[in-house]
Amino acid sequence: MSNEEIEEQLYQLFFKHQRLLITGEPGAGKTYLLLLLACQLLLEKDQVKKLTIIVDIATWRPRFSSVEEWLLELLPQIGFSKTLTRTLLEEN
Repeated sequence: MSNEEIEEQLYQLFFKHQRLLITGEPGAGKTYLLLLLACQLLLEKDQVKKLTIIVDIATWRPRFSSVEEWLLELLPQIGFSKTLTRTLLEEN
């Protein structure tokens, strides 16, 4: 399978589900795939109303009862205001 085919499948998979979890052994290319997808999203014509945020799953803790709760804590730690974080989550 060519790189272009992999990129297209990754892109289509993400748009079908609107979420993507990339796992694998160290050095398998997870970060590379993630950055390819992020670049594709930034170039998307409809991206005007969307925001691409990359979060590290290693920051998840069992105490979080939802992804929203996790992001409410995480995003302010990486530079988002609490108000903006709440707004982003409310607007999905």
